[in-house]
Amino acid sequence: MKYGFINEMRRVRKVARLEIFLKGFTSIVIRGILLVIPILFSNVIDYITDKEYESAFIFIVISIIITLIYRLFEGFNQMTYYKLYNKLFNYYNNLALEKTKDNSLFSLSRFSSSAFSNIVISDVDIICGFFTAGVIRIVQVIEFVII
Repeated sequence: MKYGFINEMRRVRKVARLEIFLKGFTSIVIRGILLVIPILFSNVIDYITDKEYESAFIFIVISIIITLIYRLFEGFNQMTYYKLYNKLFNYYNNLALEKTKDNSLFSLSRFSSSAFSNIVISDVDIICGFFTAGVIRIVQVIEFVII
């Protein structure tokens, strides 16, 4: 693509604004919960060590509830990942078809139709995987800075 990486990022953001937001939100919630769960378990151990069993029981219940919320958001995260991936996949497939339609027959005759479709599908898959995983990587960098 002749536009450059930054311009392509802007185009992706325009195409899938809602999906990127939802993926980022669910990823942030999941990473936040993963930071809280060990703290809760260490509090349970501290309360058991101090023989405060009622407080330990309360923290175990809170830990179970937060773990269930984590599992729920893990499902949402998986769903938003594939929604974002599918939206980008459709966008780039349509873009590839538009560019193919505008090409001359001479330039397309160098490939068989199956080889061309294989190239397009694998390239679109790599691009979509890159941008979809990019949201996760940004959240992980933020998590690293916070820790």
